[in-house]
Amino acid sequence: MKWNGGRPQRPLFRNVDFDEIEVSEFLPRMVAPRSPNGSNLLMEEAATDGWRNNRLPRNPVPFAIDWGDNYFCVDVDTRKIY
Repeated sequence: MKWNGGRPQRPLFRNVDFDEIEVSEFLPRMVAPRSPNGSNLLMEEAATDGWRNNRLPRNPVPFAIDWGDNYFCVDVDTRKIY
């Protein structure tokens, strides 16, 4: 909520397999100005759209995207990141 979307200062992360993963931007929780990559989809809208179109299971909630518009999600039950 502090940043309400935006780009991370350090966008590269390494997963447990030491693969590099890059976050393009975080999805906003509230209405925000148009994002740097041209998207203005809210976190709740991304989740609802993914669930409605069967692109996301029910538990993961998208919170960020990569440069290919793929979601980073957090599982609301286990708190794991996907």
